[in-house]
Amino acid sequence: MRGVITYIQFLWDSKNQHGIHSPFVYKLYTQGLRNKQIKNKNRTLQGLQRVISYFKFRQINCSDSLKHLYSIISDVKTDPSAEGQLHCYSTKEFEIIDKAILEGKNPIFVTDLYESKEQTKIWNQLCENTKIDVSIDCYHFGLLFFRPTQRKEHFKLRT
Repeated sequence: MRGVITYIQFLWDSKNQHGIHSPFVYKLYTQGLRNKQIKNKNRTLQGLQRVISYFKFRQINCSDSLKHLYSIISDVKTDPSAEGQLHCYSTKEFEIIDKAILEGKNPIFVTDLYESKEQTKIWNQLCENTKIDVSIDCYHFGLLFFRPTQRKEHFKLRT
């Protein structure tokens, strides 16, 4: 029952492209997260595929608990000439995410945001971290970005 209530709350609070006032997030949302060519029944996996396809990362680093996700999407091509990396973690791995935030260079893909009250609390703490400039909550997954040129913002987006 908790899942239904949290999802309804999320839908009530979330926005589509008309509620986005950041050019970076608007472009990511319209050209990446809403990419209709990439479909998957697993919404987390679909989000990961869309993010990888949009950014064309050089490398994808998944924690041990998420290796199964990356093994499924191994057909999504990374770009060896690209600059960045994507780190993928579950909220269950707070200590590892916290360490990645301290390094503060590469985007972080986070899963299991609403699996329990504790994990939702961890997600909110991650979003409030002073090093995180942009956080995007898509219910099934979240994204954390380090963009010092952008003011701190949090987005709840329907995908």
